[in-house]
Amino acid sequence: MATEPLHLSKSPIIEAVINIQVSPLPELSLESFKGIVQQVEASYPSSKELSQMEFRGELNPQGPKASASQRQIGFQFQSTDTKQVFQVRLNGFSFHRLAPYENWQSFRGEASRLWSLYRTAVGPTRIETYSIRYINKVPVPLGQPIERYFKVYPVIPEDLPQVMINYVMRLELQIEGGIWIMHQAQLPPEMPASGFILLDNELRYSALGLTDEVVWHRIDEMRHEKNRIFLGCITDELKGILS
Repeated sequence: MATEPLHLSKSPIIEAVINIQVSPLPELSLESFKGIVQQVEASYPSSKELSQMEFRGELNPQGPKASASQRQIGFQFQSTDTKQVFQVRLNGFSFHRLAPYENWQSFRGEASRLWSLYRTAVGPTRIETYSIRYINKVPVPLGQPIERYFKVYPVIPEDLPQVMINYVMRLELQIEGGIWIMHQAQLPPEMPASGFILLDNELRYSALGLTDEVVWHRIDEMRHEKNRIFLGCITDELKGILS
């Protein structure tokens, strides 16, 4: 069932991400990425190389051997105001919007525009997965039961100590056509009487056999699902605090 667009005056979003993973590209594709630099330098003047560490181990009669090497896998670009970042990699593309998050239309529109540059650079490679991720830093009053604000939380049996100093929780749940990955954790307080809970939701789907057009249509549809899941994780009281 579609969920209405979600508008919160005190949005807790600190980062939103659209990620598209492709079949691994040859290292020669790094040269084609360099052409993107000139196309975006006016709005994304800061760029840097992305690298990946590779570790290898060997067992032989003389004893185990280990080695490490680093290889370039792409580039990262940052906007003038530092609020937008995108990556072009040998295994895919991602667009990141940092706080303040504006709206779905501008977020999705810029991601799609930059993806078109990536697609032109790499050619007809296969998309394997696509995902959207919303990382929220949610303010909650200290000293209150967590169930006042969250519907998903760790439950401690009554015969065990109840004062929770910290917690980290990860869930992977099957949803229609994909998986929902949730990270939830308590963050250090930054102001008197108020703490923060990290609520990190990622929706990930297979894209095998899908065209670019279909993938972006489905990304648009994911907007409603991510809203439904977020609202399903919080109570009406917390929604009132954020509204």
